[in-house]
Amino acid sequence: MRPSPLTSIFAIAPSAFADGVEGGAAASGPGTLGELRVEVGLWSQQYIPSFSPTEIEAVADWLNRNFYNLDD
Repeated sequence: MRPSPLTSIFAIAPSAFADGVEGGAAASGPGTLGELRVEVGLWSQQYIPSFSPTEIEAVADWLNRNFYNLDD
């Protein structure tokens, strides 16, 4: 069984998002949860197959919970 693209993202996310994160939010990152979802959607287009809407939501929620702490 081939691993999901999400498995790869969650495996690399701590190191990939460690730089530039201060106090729970990246200095040049999204300012709202909606902006984070848009960014994840754009990022997912680089993968084949691209993420489903459910996967985009899951990644954005995970990033927000673990790194950004944005309000909705």
